[in-house]
Amino acid sequence: MTPNLHQLLLDRLPQQGVITDDAPALLRDLSKILESDIGIDLTTANSKLQLLGWNGVKLAYQSLQLALTLKPYSLMPILVQAKEGLWLSRYSLSGT
Repeated sequence: MTPNLHQLLLDRLPQQGVITDDAPALLRDLSKILESDIGIDLTTANSKLQLLGWNGVKLAYQSLQLALTLKPYSLMPILVQAKEGLWLSRYSLSGT
């Protein structure tokens, strides 16, 4: 059974200061950062997120690696747990 890497990334984000409802917006911003520098290191990625207003968010190394792994495949829509239950997000790391 292949792990759902999209869900794995989403499941990790709350532990790193991301409110579940804000995950699509964070992934969109992270996508822009990765597009500008595919070889970005963790410290620089977190600094750029801070500059974009993601105060209190500190990505872990594994989350950045998941994002870098998924990025080339123009992520399919991902499931996000919202207050009302599950909803299908039209956001992806590629910003589409």
